[in-house]
Amino acid sequence: MLHIAICDDDSSALAGNKEITERCLAQYGSAWKISEYGTSDNLLYDITEDRFFFDLILLDIMLPYMDGFEVCKALRDDGNNV
Repeated sequence: MLHIAICDDDSSALAGNKEITERCLAQYGSAWKISEYGTSDNLLYDITEDRFFFDLILLDIMLPYMDGFEVCKALRDDGNNV
């Protein structure tokens, strides 16, 4: 099963990205679980503190507090290799 996180502060973009991802995965008969995040700090907390694991993270670049590039750097600094 693929574990995927989608992080976007725009709820319509978040829903659209989830729909596209589900359609793509369904075409190949993959099993998946998608977690949605409206803020980068919630995503980072789940990964760094609660040790959630994701096979794929789809990040918006323009996020409040910490942009997508900063999230990637924080994940790498924490030793996450997603």
